[in-house]
Order: sequence, then C-alpha cells, then structure tokens
Amino acid sequence: VGLGNPDVRQVMDNTNPRADYGRFAADRKHVLASTVTVNVAKNLNFSAILSQISGAPVNEVVGTDFNRDNGGTGNDRPIQGVSDGGKPILSALDSRGVAVINGLQGPGLFEVAVSARYQIPLAGERRGLDLFFDVFNLLNAKNLSTPTGNRSNVNFMVSTSAGFARQMQMGARVRF
Repeated sequence: VGLGNPDVRQVMDNTNPRADYGRFAADRKHVLASTVTVNVAKNLNFSAILSQISGAPVNEVVGTDFNRDNGGTGNDRPIQGVSDGGKPILSALDSRGVAVINGLQGPGLFEVAVSARYQIPLAGERRGLDLFFDVFNLLNAKNLSTPTGNRSNVNFMVSTSAGFARQMQMGARVRF
C-alpha cells in the first residue's frame, strides 16, 4: 500500500514494492454507529448517537532512509538485527524480519452525543422557531490522537493530544 498521498506514494524498497503489502493508513477494523430518536411530544424530540471506532493503524519506522533509496523520506521500517537499534520491534515481522507496514494499532474513539429539539409553530405550517441543545462527547471520554510510529522520536507510540472534551451548544433557528 505504500505511504503518502496517492500521487506521491512511496514504498520502503523501490526494488520490491510488493513488500509493502498490508493495512492502509485509513483502515478501521471496527466501526459502530448507532442512533435513536424519541418524539416525547408533538414538537419535542430527543436523539442520541453512539460512535465507537477502532484505532487507526500506525506505521513503525526508524525515522531515516536507512536503505538510501527514497531521498531521505524516513519511511523505512525496522529490520530485525539490522536497523532496529537493539530495541524490540513492536510490529509483526514479515518473513525477512521487516516490520509489516502499519503493523501497530492506535487508540480508538468512543463518543456519545445527545440532542434536544423543540419546534414552536408560527403563522402557517412551514414557519416556526426551532430551539435546540446539543451535547457532544456527553461522557467526556478521553479520545487520544494517533501517536507517531517513528522509533527515533521520544514520543514513539505515545499520544500527545486528544480529541475535544465535552462540548455543548444551543441555538435557535427561524423558519420562514
């Protein structure tokens, strides 16, 4: 699958592109999205959305162009006993002892969002005032960002940021 945008995708070894067979960077093994809406009264409804998504894959790399074939792009994966720096390789290894592409798992996401909507009819069927109140990440779950897979970085496989904490919004809309 290589790394990078499709128009500039690079593989670890230009002489053997098939060695980069593996998970794509945007692959998510599991995605659960569920929603429910309840009409409490004629003009009032509540809804909730549950999202749970497994983490994105992380590519374990040595941080340099070890085999000097890509002009210093730094996407070479560690090779057991050759470019691993004496540290254990966390990814699965292929038959040549090379870490498989995107062989590590990043953190997943869990979020519950809720919404309350109330419609106040005005003159005519189509006119009205809509009031709403939304809460995103209701349970204030800590959704960590995907960490770097660069073994030479001090933050190797450490998430250094997270998604938004609980947020709320309220508003009004006039339909005419």
